[in-house]
Amino acid sequence: EAESRNLIVPAIEDSTSHPGAGIVARFRATLLGPWVDSFREAETRAAASAQDNESPLCTVLVGNRGLLESRQIPIDSAIEARLSQIEATGATTLIVAVDGRVLGVIGVRDTLRDESRAVLTELKQAGVKSFALLTGDRAEAAGSIAGSLGIFDEVEAAAFPADKARWIDEQRRCGRRVAMVGDGINDAPALAAADVGIALGGVGSDIAAEAGSLVLMGDPLRPLPGLFRLSRALVRNIRQSILLFAFGMNAVGILLCAVGLLNPVGGAVFHELASLAVMANAMRLLGFERVSPASAERGWDYFSGAAEWLTQVLSPSRWVFRIVENRSVIVGLLVPAAIFAWLLSSVVCIRDNERAFVTRFGRADVDLLPGIHWRLPAPFERVYREPADQLRVVQIGFRATGERPASETVTGRGPIEWTSDHNEAGFESRPDESLVLTGDEVLVEMTAEVQWRISNVRQYAFGSVKPAETLRTVAESVLREMAARQTLDGILTERRPAIEDECLTRLRSRIQPLGLGIEITELTLLDVHPPRPAVSAYRDVADALEEKEQRVNEAEAYYAGRLLRATGERALSILGDAAADSRQRFDKTTAGGVSGWTLTDALWTKLNRENSPAGFVLSGEAASVLLSAREAATQTTQAASGEADRFKELLGAYRSQPNLTSRHLYWQAITDSLAGRAVTIVDPKAGGRKRLFLGSPDDLQRGSLLRDAGAEPSAAGTDSQPNGPASESKPNPQPADLDQPLKSEP
Repeated sequence: EAESRNLIVPAIEDSTSHPGAGIVARFRATLLGPWVDSFREAETRAAASAQDNESPLCTVLVGNRGLLESRQIPIDSAIEARLSQIEATGATTLIVAVDGRVLGVIGVRDTLRDESRAVLTELKQAGVKSFALLTGDRAEAAGSIAGSLGIFDEVEAAAFPADKARWIDEQRRCGRRVAMVGDGINDAPALAAADVGIALGGVGSDIAAEAGSLVLMGDPLRPLPGLFRLSRALVRNIRQSILLFAFGMNAVGILLCAVGLLNPVGGAVFHELASLAVMANAMRLLGFERVSPASAERGWDYFSGAAEWLTQVLSPSRWVFRIVENRSVIVGLLVPAAIFAWLLSSVVCIRDNERAFVTRFGRADVDLLPGIHWRLPAPFERVYREPADQLRVVQIGFRATGERPASETVTGRGPIEWTSDHNEAGFESRPDESLVLTGDEVLVEMTAEVQWRISNVRQYAFGSVKPAETLRTVAESVLREMAARQTLDGILTERRPAIEDECLTRLRSRIQPLGLGIEITELTLLDVHPPRPAVSAYRDVADALEEKEQRVNEAEAYYAGRLLRATGERALSILGDAAADSRQRFDKTTAGGVSGWTLTDALWTKLNRENSPAGFVLSGEAASVLLSAREAATQTTQAASGEADRFKELLGAYRSQPNLTSRHLYWQAITDSLAGRAVTIVDPKAGGRKRLFLGSPDDLQRGSLLRDAGAEPSAAGTDSQPNGPASESKPNPQPADLDQPLKSEP
């Protein structure tokens, strides 16, 4: 206010601040001006001047009644009346005194902010239960402010900074949570004592800003309700993240892993998902109260303005009118620009992998090295450039579709099997190129690739119109000549690498005289197979040959196994030696491949040796059969020898007693023949004469039937085999007396 009235504020020597009361400062008396003489004693001033040459220091006090009372400075009636008048208006009074004498009173009235009422009302609606006004002003000023707002539940006036902090401590001891809003040095203790200290940084002191938990800048009161709502939303978000995601989802993941529904990898992924859910939930606060009807309306206004500006800028009629209006300027700019562009087109940049030369009026002039060159613009000179080191490919028998031309890049197509279907993407068959005739007059389909690069740019540019097509034609003729000298088996099997090398050599020798300016690097046969209509027949033949080889191998394996089991390894070696003389050598350590031998007497003698140093030669099944036969022969020979010796002994006994020997032999034969047979003995008392009937029970039953029919009973002697039918009976045999010797035919 002093500066607004063009007054000079003096520089002070020192000052003392009395919080809640005022301030005391000292400075030179000359700075106060000549009006100080009206109340300072002249002699005091003169004594001070005589004591030292400097002007004396004046003490200036600005504060309330309490500060003056503490300094014992009296207040006269006029000043008292003025104080009462100012305080009656609700203003805060500041008394000014110099060297113990009151000079005047300053009235200070707080101006309410425009947003104060709306901010307090919004905080009330947001859930703040009560509001209190803590001020160091007199009760009249505090009441005036509280009355104008009409929302404060409690007003504490004439409160010192310590009183404010004490009031907040009392509220906190009562269980309330207190937020303090302050802007001055007197509010610093209260800001530090509150649960949340909110300092108004734009208007307050640095001490208040340091004491507060939050500092609101700019228009400090307006964001206070939004800050309150944001803090509540933040607390809710933290609780949701902890309870639902940090604890809830992780607990569910632990249970799923415990019951086996999730493996360790799944559990780790589930845990990461819970962490991502926490972050996603927290990111919702980024859009807190940002979308509102006012912001949407402003966005629509911006969009409408941008669309209108774009419509005007892109309007064809506007551009046409501008061009017509400024045609002279445009023509004046286009002509120099066209000339500059024409001259700039003569700047040529040759890369390291490029080879180039210049033609002047159609005639080759000079070669250009890598770098930047300036030549005459077209149509005076023309620059031919080619990437000389780039590999290119010519395809024979097929084309790679969907790619760059074959003369410009390497396709990278590898060999494929002739049994494939050849219907893959990017493959286009050319039967007119791929069908060739072999030396054994068999048609085959052959595809190949020839890789080449440019060796001479001038020859490449002027030697042939289409060097790639010329190369393809020459390569196709070389492949046909090669195929006419080879058999189908050689092309399909082991002759393939040699054929590729031979074709490459021939192709290079034929391309060199043509002057195409290219270098052949490689020729590769990709696919060689019979024509497609005959592929199925070739497959059948291949399957039959494979089956034949399999059967032959199985038969040889069975033959070798049987021969090894029958003869043994030592005998197999002897048979192999015998077969090698007539057929071929073989590996004696194995049992396979032994064939072509004939069992001769000499070979049997070798196989049947028993007294060899190594023991018996034959082993296995043959040795078992041979030993069994020898055992049977030995047993038969020994038995026959024993029977002969016995017969010789019986012959001597027979010759000495022929009758007794015959009768003994007879009864022995009877005993042997009747052993194990059924014998019927007839009692002579019941039938008279003793008779011995030899026969079966059926014969006896048949005889009783004949007797009942009136026929003469008879005993039928039969020769029968065990468990077999009776032989033909002799009719009416005569019964033999037991007293007489029985005669029977053996």
